[in-house]
Amino acid sequence: MKNFFHENGIWVLISALMLTGVITITSAVLPNLTSPLTNVIGIVSTPVQGVAASFTGWVEGMYNYAFRYDQMESKLEEAEKELAEVRSQLREAQDALAENDHLRAALNLVKEKTDLTLMDVTVTEGSSTSWESTMQINKGSTSGIREGDVVITGTGYLVGVVKEVGTNWSRMITIIDPNISVSANVYRTGDMVMLESDLDMMEAGRCKLTYLGEDVSFISGDEVLTSGANGTYPSGLVIGYVESLQATPSGLERYAVVEPAAQLDALSTLFVVTDFDND
Repeated sequence: MKNFFHENGIWVLISALMLTGVITITSAVLPNLTSPLTNVIGIVSTPVQGVAASFTGWVEGMYNYAFRYDQMESKLEEAEKELAEVRSQLREAQDALAENDHLRAALNLVKEKTDLTLMDVTVTEGSSTSWESTMQINKGSTSGIREGDVVITGTGYLVGVVKEVGTNWSRMITIIDPNISVSANVYRTGDMVMLESDLDMMEAGRCKLTYLGEDVSFISGDEVLTSGANGTYPSGLVIGYVESLQATPSGLERYAVVEPAAQLDALSTLFVVTDFDND
């Protein structure tokens, strides 16, 4: 309907005006026409003129409505374009803020960990299946990354260790992967332990401390750090926090459940430790 009046409304309006004009001219040309003919013309012309005036007003209203509708559609399209542009600018601003946070974290980490040589990398793929927990990063052998390099966050939290190196990519296992093995210590008590994991722990997003002494007295929240023993890992990296002490099904051994400090499912920018000095 909108398109009909938009395209043909002017002709309908002209037709109505012409009909009104004919009747008006007839009345003017034959002002003295008497008797039945004059009366008939008056009788016929009066309602026709009224209908024509009403119809003309209705057509004008519909035409104006259609015209205003087109204007509103045009303005809506402009507003949508402006909104898309604002959203694009907002995404760019958010990316810039994230980059600033990344650079700030890197600067703080370099200041705090002067014994570490770091390389920033980006997580390109995460894989958490029923048998492994891995991540792929965007740098490899051409950047100097080697198998066994440790991967940490900008706050110095241990994330995992590189297990496979390509030309421009690397794959690491995380600290909840069943193949992980890290020499660690509990900061408050000084106990030397081994950080490991298994399929049940990985499914729960946790790892565990094994080889516990008979008299260990860990409490919830105890901080677990890398010990640096054997020179495999840098010392003093935060692994996570003790949640609880548990016993194996046989009851002969105990282990401590550990919550990782790093949020493994929400990582994008990391650092590979390409060299370190534990002395």
